[in-house]
Amino acid sequence: MTRCRYMEVSEITEQQLKIAWERLDASRYLFGGGFYKDSVSRAYYSMYHAAVAIFTLKNIRARRHSGVLRMFGLHVIQEEDVEHYYASALKFAKEERKKGDYDIFA
Repeated sequence: MTRCRYMEVSEITEQQLKIAWERLDASRYLFGGGFYKDSVSRAYYSMYHAAVAIFTLKNIRARRHSGVLRMFGLHVIQEEDVEHYYASALKFAKEERKKGDYDIFA
């Protein structure tokens, strides 16, 4: 098993997936309370952490959010024959998160 700093890859993957599920739960809760911008932000981070979990299994590192999008397209969509919809959804969620977090008129 490959080690990454002080944790096994499986431990890192498991932790990333745990964070992804927590962010998804938070997104649903916020949405139910009418906090739509914050809900979108948590949904994006759920997707982000799920993608990073996949990268950990494939021994891929992305240093920036843009790198996660690029690597997801290259190493998950193309190599694993996953539907392009998921890459588009991740990109859309990232754009909407930025709007919600930074655009005061969004």
